[in-house]
Amino acid sequence: ISIFFVGIFLHDSIIHMRKPVIFDAVLSPEDIKRLREIATETPTERTEYDPYNGRVMFYTDTIEEAVGEKLLDIAREVFGDPTLKTSRASLVRYAWKESKLNLHIDEYAAKYTLDYILTQKTETWPIYIEDEPYYLEENQAIAFVGSEVLHYRDYMPDPENNVVEIVLMHYEPGDGGTFANNAETFIRRRIIGGFNTGVWKACPGASHGD
Repeated sequence: ISIFFVGIFLHDSIIHMRKPVIFDAVLSPEDIKRLREIATETPTERTEYDPYNGRVMFYTDTIEEAVGEKLLDIAREVFGDPTLKTSRASLVRYAWKESKLNLHIDEYAAKYTLDYILTQKTETWPIYIEDEPYYLEENQAIAFVGSEVLHYRDYMPDPENNVVEIVLMHYEPGDGGTFANNAETFIRRRIIGGFNTGVWKACPGASHGD
């Protein structure tokens, strides 16, 4: 793994990110193959179509089992917190003319974000963080403090041919205790409607996001 864009500074012995960090060559070919198998194997009852962003969300513990430890190591290093734990792990597929990511800011249980690009079939699709575009290729990842910065994606380019799949990892400090670290609990929270309560107050009208 190589880090080729870093913007961090030290303050009171805690690392605070000033700019997102992009990682290259994040996962092995074996890891990538396994993630694509997971996307194929995940049963329908563990997927959800998000009409607000034109995407399908895959919720399964096998994502974290496959690559969770490797990605958590990256997150702990870049965010400077060895106590970090995974609060959510999901695979997201964008493949439609409605595909986009609404402007939003994340809730505390998703304090830190790591977006990993698994598939990008045709055109590169930037994520905008504080209105600055970041372009990633397959097997690259971007880390940023999603609970502190506004982020979004415009409509996906070339929707007739393009498919973008992102492994979306969220992390919280080890003493947070906000979300149980498993897909079953996350799905249950989504069903009862507790997940969105008060989350997007900073961005009225925005929906679920990276």
